[in-house]
Amino acid sequence: FKKNQDLMKKYNLPSLSDLSYGELPEDSTCSPHITFTTKSFFNPPHKDTEDISPFAFVLFLPTCSSDGTLVDGSEYDVTSGPFLFPDHKFGINFDHQHGIFKMIWQANKYTHCPDKQGFCFGNQLIT
Repeated sequence: FKKNQDLMKKYNLPSLSDLSYGELPEDSTCSPHITFTTKSFFNPPHKDTEDISPFAFVLFLPTCSSDGTLVDGSEYDVTSGPFLFPDHKFGINFDHQHGIFKMIWQANKYTHCPDKQGFCFGNQLIT
């Protein structure tokens, strides 16, 4: 938590709770739940009830596993199951997504998880 908070302060990075861009971080500002995942990522269905922010922001970046560079759209090949909101019997299938994808939801209210088959986007940044 402290390392992420220090980086946010050093580079004046906004929190998801900031109402406008350009606000200087306060002592309580932080996004402590930044996660980088690769390959077959799985997390059981859950709500993020202990995070400071009530929202989750996910940025999916398709990358080459060999060197970490962004994948050209013509080379994009997602092989995974959907990202699920099981209480609503709803999932988002990324198999036909060609590029960077972002989404945000109220993570402390809605149960969510990647499909148990394994989630593989290249890299994803979850804050």
